[in-house]
Amino acid sequence: MNDLALFIPIQNANAQENLDEFIRFAREDLTIFGVDLDFDSNSWDVTETLNIKARASKTRCIFNNFKTSIGNRSRAGTIMEESYLSFSKAYVRYMHGLSPKKAINHRLAVLRLVEQALSEYGFLSPIHINQDIMNRASQLAVENYSKSLTYRLGAQLERLVVVISENKLLATPFQWRNPIKRPSDSQRIGEEADKRREEKMPSPAALDALPQIFRMATKDIHVIVSATTAILLASPDRINEVLRLEDKCEVIRKNKQGGDIYGLRWRGSKGGDSTIKEIISSMVDVVKEALNKIRYETKTARAIAKWYEDNPAKVFLRPEMECLRSKELLSVKEAAHILWGTDRPKRESQLPFKTKKIDGKLYVEFEALENWVISQLPSEFPFYDQDSDLKYSEALYIALRNQFRPKKATYICLFECIDVNKINSYLGTRSLSGIPSIFDAFDFFEPNGGPISVKTHQFRHYLNTLALAGGMSEIEVSKWSGRKDVKQTSAYDHRTSSEIVQQIRGAIGNPDKSFGPISRLGRSNLITRDQISQLIVETVHTTDIGYCLHNFVASPCQLHLDCINCQEMVCIKGDKKAQDSLRLRLEESNTLLKQSQAAVDEGFFGADRWLSHQMEVNKRYAQLNELLDNPTIPNGTVIQLSKPKTLIEQEALKLEIKNEKN
Repeated sequence: MNDLALFIPIQNANAQENLDEFIRFAREDLTIFGVDLDFDSNSWDVTETLNIKARASKTRCIFNNFKTSIGNRSRAGTIMEESYLSFSKAYVRYMHGLSPKKAINHRLAVLRLVEQALSEYGFLSPIHINQDIMNRASQLAVENYSKSLTYRLGAQLERLVVVISENKLLATPFQWRNPIKRPSDSQRIGEEADKRREEKMPSPAALDALPQIFRMATKDIHVIVSATTAILLASPDRINEVLRLEDKCEVIRKNKQGGDIYGLRWRGSKGGDSTIKEIISSMVDVVKEALNKIRYETKTARAIAKWYEDNPAKVFLRPEMECLRSKELLSVKEAAHILWGTDRPKRESQLPFKTKKIDGKLYVEFEALENWVISQLPSEFPFYDQDSDLKYSEALYIALRNQFRPKKATYICLFECIDVNKINSYLGTRSLSGIPSIFDAFDFFEPNGGPISVKTHQFRHYLNTLALAGGMSEIEVSKWSGRKDVKQTSAYDHRTSSEIVQQIRGAIGNPDKSFGPISRLGRSNLITRDQISQLIVETVHTTDIGYCLHNFVASPCQLHLDCINCQEMVCIKGDKKAQDSLRLRLEESNTLLKQSQAAVDEGFFGADRWLSHQMEVNKRYAQLNELLDNPTIPNGTVIQLSKPKTLIEQEALKLEIKNEKN
């Protein structure tokens, strides 16, 4: 773990002097990213510090400028200007010690935005940052990034201003607030909602193609990727969780009735206990087949990893090559057979180590080859995942090195993990960059003829949406998905307005799925439940406490912002966000009720009518909260309160009670 160190600006020093000291402090005093970090390098290898799970490639921090990062150029591209470059390096190193984040590219993106804005105003040094420059940086973010990312970058821009202001790195200190609004994800209709839904969910063409590819695939990478999607479609798991499955991950337990329950064991991280997640019965056979396919394709790499565990200082040789172990010098052909199993290298430069020329022929020292191969084993070997003590020889997702890189030779004596980049690449994210996807390989395309592209996280969104549409509550979906915070599930709810309408229509007149007056509708009518539900619920829109059934085409709302007293308002039990809002409303109503009673006690004119109103409202909030908290009412139940009494009805009731007493 990095030691936390705080920068203390020099008192009575100007901004430039403090900036110089900030850079010196980051360069010489900090150990974040390692004590041996080459601060002057423009590309930092931060793989070990970030430790991003299920990723085989190195994680680098590259200090290129805004135009290079936005344009489709080489990764190095054009580096930031020197007067700004050292500050950027110091800021990244300092902030990672202060507030570690794995999404380090967001901090780099913010620094690039600010540098671009500075250059447009004719400045190079960060001491000249002001409100205009920050406004321009936020504008650049809006113009070049997605809405969700832009909002996060805006928060990082605001954080940058706070840090450089507090540390006296500005010629003219100022305060600045992030002007970028948080994007709304609750809107379910319109072009924007449709576009957001398409971005988060796999397309129908992809969902149609994947089962067919699962059956047709024979090539190793096609088999592994299609089998992985089968697992992701059986349970809403994160891809890094799937890629950390062990070879022996299947568990069969008995239920109370003596039947089998099939599940997968997921190793806990950071010393946590392993957990077993059950697979729904309809997908058990598919998951079993998918795991067997992956095991078959990765068993060779697992065997080699086990060999190196038992022989950590020796190079792995296939049985037919064991005779070469006793030789001091190898021919280039023999070396190639050990590394690649072929006569691949035609030139000396293709071998990854030096050769010797003896009597006009090239030779390789066996010891040099062996040392090089051992040096290429993963740095954390034998552990695939140190947090869970999972070894490479036990991991499901490992392969021979370069096995899935068609332009490179596969090393038959080395192995590597199959990371998320490889899976996503063959799901179409790099189709335009020369890596054909599994959809391309089997001639599957979108209806418009375009390539099909899917990201692994889209399957998680898809299953969450299906579960919510099927009646599962947000709490149940959160548990199924392994979330700590129930509120996060709302970001995975991509049901359309028509699907919400259909769910409420299906509950009308059905006491098993609804509660209150809405459950009694349609009982005495001579039409079907579907017909009455379509007559009553023509449209639905979302409120903070439930759903409004009012048809605004027919008439405007008669009770604006008084939803609790409207019979056209319904709630769905298990909607965490609505239930939280209702509890807050009840607390506010309790406070108003006390204030109204106090006003009556003090003799304020008209306070009795206000008290009467608050008592009625408070009673309805209390009734609704009681129903939502009732464990005997299943989640997904549509709840509607009875129609509230009008003022005339209340007065008539009072008069009737008075007459009965007399």
